[in-house]
Amino acid sequence: MTHKTNVVYSPSLSAQWDCHIWLKLELCNITGSHKDRESRLVVTECIKRGYTELGCATTGNYGLSLAYYAWLHGLRFHVWVMKPTPLDMVNALRMFNAHIHAVDAPLSDLVEMSSCVLSQKGAMDANPGRCGLKLAAHKETALELQQQIPSLSKVVVPVNNGSLLLGMAGGLAPNVKLFGVTSRSEGATAINDFCCAEGRERVVDSVSKRQGHLVDVLGDEIHMAQALLKQEGINAEFSSAAVIAALPHISCCEQEHICCVITGHGDKSALLHQLKLEQLAFEQIEQQRRAL
Repeated sequence: MTHKTNVVYSPSLSAQWDCHIWLKLELCNITGSHKDRESRLVVTECIKRGYTELGCATTGNYGLSLAYYAWLHGLRFHVWVMKPTPLDMVNALRMFNAHIHAVDAPLSDLVEMSSCVLSQKGAMDANPGRCGLKLAAHKETALELQQQIPSLSKVVVPVNNGSLLLGMAGGLAPNVKLFGVTSRSEGATAINDFCCAEGRERVVDSVSKRQGHLVDVLGDEIHMAQALLKQEGINAEFSSAAVIAALPHISCCEQEHICCVITGHGDKSALLHQLKLEQLAFEQIEQQRRAL
């Protein structure tokens, strides 16, 4: 099932950069991030292939999203996370019965470790770089975006593990330029130190072929970007707001249409808690209906 997300025009950001700035609200997906697009495809394929278990390594959003969809369909989900792991993330993963493996190692090592264990278990490996469905999901994102903004000229996305950027690169029209955003800021863990499990060279090559480039933004710039988005009524997580922080580093021409993809909600804990309550209430109603 396709779940489209809205695109909104930002008059204030457009005036500030003297061009047309649009915001693709991927934070409005069910679990609060763009990862839902990937998770829906992965879980559907997991069931289709007859797997009962799946897993991945994650810095946050992908693990939370997969945990929800695996729980929803009765699958056993394993997730590898870096120590120390924020308590709110641990609690959210536990909410959906995820089997958490916390390891003091960088994400790249966790991907290798988890892939090995998943193979031994006979479980589906949903890791970036090992699951082409992730890229297919965001090719659809690109096609959807171009329908929403026919005059689109540039797209700005957080690099994250690279799946979003590479997927969109495969779906955008040849004339649309693509920019990836990274940060060395301690708070931007999802885009920190270029932890790109899909392969740094692939990402660099993709933006280069798209006549774009990578932008590395500072923590102070991201804080200012978060404040600008809040003025628009958008609560974006820190790493997601980095796309706005990148705008001063990208040449913008008058009348040009630029879309910044806002990938994650700033308060997913409350969102996920409400999501589980709603699902449990639905299951209770279904049980009562079947009992009649």
